[in-house]
Amino acid sequence: MALIDKYTNDEFTDFVKNSFSYRELARKIGYKSYSGDLSQILKNKIFELNLSTNHFERDKTKDITRTFDNIFVVIRQQIRKH
Repeated sequence: MALIDKYTNDEFTDFVKNSFSYRELARKIGYKSYSGDLSQILKNKIFELNLSTNHFERDKTKDITRTFDNIFVVIRQQIRKH
């Protein structure tokens, strides 16, 4: 039995309502890691129960435009320390 199946639909609904991301939802259910497969399982269950995720926050890292400077800045700083 999967962790998600240990909860009633009402319990799962409460988890969704009180989470701000799929990752947080997974943790509340009891999953220790978050993968693409788990993401799809959660999304399917949310769809099946017709729940809203409009309150979930967007992944803020997607708002960052990657450039040579912001990708390699940490590596440059570490090299300078040696």
